[in-house]
Amino acid sequence: MTHPGGTSIHRDLDDLIASLPKLGPVEYTRLHAFWSGIEPAERAAAHERAQAAATAADRRALIQGIQRTILDWGGEQQSRGTTGWGEQWVDPDPDEKRGGSARSAAVPAIVDAALALALRDVLAAADFDVLFDPWLDAVGEDDPDRPGVADRSEGSDDVADGSDVDGAPGDAPT
Repeated sequence: MTHPGGTSIHRDLDDLIASLPKLGPVEYTRLHAFWSGIEPAERAAAHERAQAAATAADRRALIQGIQRTILDWGGEQQSRGTTGWGEQWVDPDPDEKRGGSARSAAVPAIVDAALALALRDVLAAADFDVLFDPWLDAVGEDDPDRPGVADRSEGSDDVADGSDVDGAPGDAPT
């Protein structure tokens, strides 16, 4: 079975999910701060284009599965609306053992980073940057082992050519 996006995208998504337990309150706060620093209209426009790209690339199920994993990690509480993807959003988890509200506050930035990674071969570079840069800025731009860092196309507003996507079978992220 061929997975949408190929194995390199799945590998980066797996790496992103595997890195979540290594984050702490400092990273949660930084993720939220960098994500909040993006102009809301710019972020909303990037979400709209990402939604269209996800539908066109047949990756909505992949993205929704990753989003559920991130929401579970973030300490889902009561729904208070919807994300830019039209999915349910949640109030912060007050449990200090899990990182408290800072952990839940980091979830939107992580969800956006996952969205960017899942669509990196079909998303315009400017939209990728809006969605992925808070992760990059908060968690380590200089670390080549961080998900998406080595594969990122620099300085172009063109849609990626998909050359990093092999379409070969791979394990779906869990």
